[in-house]
Amino acid sequence: MTNDNNGEEKVETAASGADDGSERMELARKLIKILGYERNYEKRVDRAMALTYQDMKQKYVRNPKMLPVLRDVLAEVRQDMLKRKQEYFELMAREYAKGMDKDVMAAAIEFYSSPLGQAFIKQNKMVRRRAKAASKVWVKSMMKKAIQDVFRKARERGLPL
Repeated sequence: MTNDNNGEEKVETAASGADDGSERMELARKLIKILGYERNYEKRVDRAMALTYQDMKQKYVRNPKMLPVLRDVLAEVRQDMLKRKQEYFELMAREYAKGMDKDVMAAAIEFYSSPLGQAFIKQNKMVRRRAKAASKVWVKSMMKKAIQDVFRKARERGLPL
């Protein structure tokens, strides 16, 4: 993570950050695909939107007329996150590439559906925790923008805050 000129946290993608080589990243990309990150991405985004809606509704929205603004902004953020799917996968791949060596990733790819592959997945809780933590930071940065957009759009519509 880095800070931009405005002091906001930014998550570096594999393309912008240092990685251990293209072969390691390619293996990591294959591994996260096998692990189902692509298959479950839209569900993760929808879950983040639902949780954010509930959280913002409880913490920030005092005027019920702001709820449509909140829904509109979160729908826009959802679309943005869906468009940025590859950025998310690169983030996850970088975490796997940093946390596993090439031989382990190759074995996991080859044996994922075997008992050995299943055991491998269960034993790599640390990497999954790191990837999950990186994902939370990424989603948090997207939701911070959503909060700002809700208030900006509410002000534009003349709604009391």
